[in-house]
Amino acid sequence: MYNIGNSNTIIETRISTSSCKKLWAAVLLAQWDLVFKSSKKKSHFALRFPTGDVMAARRWFGGRNFSIVCDLAGVDPEYVLDRFEEKLRAHGGMA
Repeated sequence: MYNIGNSNTIIETRISTSSCKKLWAAVLLAQWDLVFKSSKKKSHFALRFPTGDVMAARRWFGGRNFSIVCDLAGVDPEYVLDRFEEKLRAHGGMA
C-alpha cells in the first residue's frame, strides 16, 4: 500500500517481501520462457537460429541485470545460470 499525500512522494507503508520476490521471479521466468518456450513451438531450429528477442533474452542471462533480478527474487544467480546453460546445450543451442 502506498500513502500518497499532497506532494509527489510516495511513502512506503507496507510491502510484502514474498510478493516482491514473486514479482522478480516472474521477470526471471519470462526471460526463461522467451528462450525455451518460443523454441518449443517451432523446433530445435529456433534454438540454433533465434530471433532478435530470443538473442536479447539469451544475452540477459549472466549479465548485471540478471544478477540483480536473481537477488531480488531470492535465488542464486550462479545456480540459475548453470541450469540455463545446461538446458540450452541439451536443446542444441550454444551456451
